[in-house]
Amino acid sequence: MTSNDLFLHIRHMLWTTIPAFVMAITIFAVIGLSADTGSASAQDIQLLLNALREEFSISIVSLLPLALLLFMAWRKIPAYPTLIIGALVGCMIAIVFEPNATRQLAGGEGALSLLKGAWHSLFDGYKSTSSNEAVASLLSKGGMSSMLNTIWLIISAMAFGGVMERAGFLECIVNWALSGVKTVGGLITSTVLTCFGMNAAAGDQYMAIIIPGRMFRDAFTDKGLHRLNLSRTLEDSGTITSVLIPWNTCGAYMSATLGVATFTYAPFALFNILCPLLAIAYGWLHFKQMPLGKENTLPLAEEVHS
Repeated sequence: MTSNDLFLHIRHMLWTTIPAFVMAITIFAVIGLSADTGSASAQDIQLLLNALREEFSISIVSLLPLALLLFMAWRKIPAYPTLIIGALVGCMIAIVFEPNATRQLAGGEGALSLLKGAWHSLFDGYKSTSSNEAVASLLSKGGMSSMLNTIWLIISAMAFGGVMERAGFLECIVNWALSGVKTVGGLITSTVLTCFGMNAAAGDQYMAIIIPGRMFRDAFTDKGLHRLNLSRTLEDSGTITSVLIPWNTCGAYMSATLGVATFTYAPFALFNILCPLLAIAYGWLHFKQMPLGKENTLPLAEEVHS
């Protein structure tokens, strides 16, 4: 959306993401040290471990799918084959090392039941039969079927956002937001607020990146700012704040995955709250706002462009 080099974009993002991360970790540490959260006894921990061992044969081999997933991501292999291969390897490990649990899902015996159990786990997830409530709650999770409501919401949000864009509603909103912009701080603030508004109105993170990215490109150039500032601001607002809105595709996904309502976890999403605030503060302070033609001053810029 901004025609920037990906690695230069990532490096420019560090000026907001690292301080926000450090601040969030610090606040969590203070809360954790000051709150009376209690602690688990050695007996409680042993009960949990025993319940896990009764359910599965725990070994380092079980980490192979995760290790493979991280390796393929590091090698920049596309997401779809990476996820599919990781899931299939996980099924193979389940069949070889957890045949009893796999057959239990299928409700039968024999080699065919292993394949049926693996497929069942992909589609409907795993249901633990442990007598330990904490372990049963931890291990019992849905598969693809549990995400169907979220997928429906994603499709609806993208359709709604497409209609708003095609009809020109989103463009009118952004033009109105730019009408009173006179300073760099005002431009950054308008971009952040517009991205947040798009997340709420269009219900999809991609729309909150694409539309403001298109609309604000010339505005940043007119202010003498490199578009790396725009791409960083889109990340600090459009990407980061999407999980704070319940009807946004990201908020719906997080809520469905975590089993926690969006408005319940939102006050604790400190990183997601701090990033847009830092972006606005940087804009008004003119801090780390790269002017046009200065991208080569970033570390390793020559290596990236070569």
